[in-house]
Amino acid sequence: MPVEHAVLAREAGDADRTQAFARYSLVGGLAGAAGALAAATPHLLMRMGWSQLEGLRAMFVSCAVLGLAGGLLYSRLPLSPSTPRADHAPVLGPSRKIVYKLAALFSLDAFAGGFLVQSLFALWLFHKGLSLSASSAFFFVSGILSSLSYPVASRISKRFGLVNTMVFTHIPASLCLIAAALSQSLGVTMAPSH
Repeated sequence: MPVEHAVLAREAGDADRTQAFARYSLVGGLAGAAGALAAATPHLLMRMGWSQLEGLRAMFVSCAVLGLAGGLLYSRLPLSPSTPRADHAPVLGPSRKIVYKLAALFSLDAFAGGFLVQSLFALWLFHKGLSLSASSAFFFVSGILSSLSYPVASRISKRFGLVNTMVFTHIPASLCLIAAALSQSLGVTMAPSH
């Protein structure tokens, strides 16, 4: 993903960069939501008479095939060497302080977000009695909603700025995650988690 982000940032024009990242994130988020829904496939195969082990093996083979297909698609991308721009500014330059502040903010956000890993949340849902199919549907719906937020955020950022949009949307989201972590109710926890 970092390589994809770097290529996307290089290839998109300054005026179109935010929209390009929004489209990229939308497609990636929708694919992730589809993957979450596909996680229920072994359960569905069991209803068709397959054993749980056969269903899990089928999912493993499907994931391997999709991984190989993705690798094939990546290998077919054209190599385009970056051409230096005439107006290329020195590395960081006067924006060094802003970049460091943003890096610190992103690091803090990533550190906090690392506490809520989807696999741990799924394990907690199973512990609370939610089935694989219901968990899969939950992650699918939350993935769709999350994906749809990217184009909205892109539009909002045009009015309020990129940093303000990020900060003032992450604060309520982080507060909801804290509230979800403190809740004992499955319904209350699932509502603000995604």
